[in-house]
Amino acid sequence: MKNLKEFSTSADRFEGANLLCPGCAHSIIVREVLNATDVQKVKDAGGSIIVSPNTDVGVIEQSISLGMVPMPGFQTATEALTAIKAGATYLKLFPAN
Repeated sequence: MKNLKEFSTSADRFEGANLLCPGCAHSIIVREVLNATDVQKVKDAGGSIIVSPNTDVGVIEQSISLGMVPMPGFQTATEALTAIKAGATYLKLFPAN
């Protein structure tokens, strides 16, 4: 079984995230979500936090509409403000760890 770090970056990260911690109360976070279609896949797999390397308004809006927490990436003030206007309350500065 993959550990969380391996799982979050693997190609099958949208499938079975809930298997990492079945029945636990911890949030499942999926990184590198690039489009609104993938947001639904994350939700279906038990995910609750969406981390994106960019500021995609569609990803932010879809996340919020599904009751999930979007965390879009940004590099400029314009991208940060776009994310905030779309409803994001958490941001990730890229590139940063």
